[in-house]
Amino acid sequence: MNPKIDELMYRSGLTAQGCWDNMDEYDRAAVLKFAELIVRECCDVIEQDWHVSSGELLELMGYNRD
Repeated sequence: MNPKIDELMYRSGLTAQGCWDNMDEYDRAAVLKFAELIVRECCDVIEQDWHVSSGELLELMGYNRD
């Protein structure tokens, strides 16, 4: 898991008192995919508004470019 996403999940309470542990694999995958989609959307906005490559931003955050 991406360390930043792990930290944000902790801060949001998803890892509190076994919440994450009580989820099944489908639920965990959905939460992680949702986080990744938010990151990708933010990178796209940055790329459009600030003309910075979203691929480079994603790599810096630990995601693949695809």
